[in-house]
Amino acid sequence: MEMPFSAPMGLKFRGKGYSFALPIGESSHYIQIDKNYLMNGGNFVAEAGSIDELTVEVVDKDNVLGYGNDFVLDKFLDKWVVMDGNAARILLNYAARICPPMYLKITYKNNSQAAKNMSVNLHLHEPTRYPFTIMDVLSDS
Repeated sequence: MEMPFSAPMGLKFRGKGYSFALPIGESSHYIQIDKNYLMNGGNFVAEAGSIDELTVEVVDKDNVLGYGNDFVLDKFLDKWVVMDGNAARILLNYAARICPPMYLKITYKNNSQAAKNMSVNLHLHEPTRYPFTIMDVLSDS
């Protein structure tokens, strides 16, 4: 039993980090959700060079639900301004349910004159007591 790292409310922290190359202009990057999570935020850090924009959406990339590829189920950030070299840190007191077959779609508009890199840390929590399905998530909308 993995009790030492499990909160009494039935959650286990499962933070995940990712890195992406950001060409000049707008680019999108997908993170496949591999299991049920509650997500209450993340850190998005890009190299300095310009004032950029960040959009984070939950999408059905593969048209599993039948509404079309990249169907947007929810949008967490919409053209969030990322100041020159500063991190965009989002940490909420509540959490969104995300699960397979969803993807997080991170769209970044790099307004600088050069390509750069971005790192993303997601605050994910695995529920151990209260499972949910994609249908539960869709009924929340």
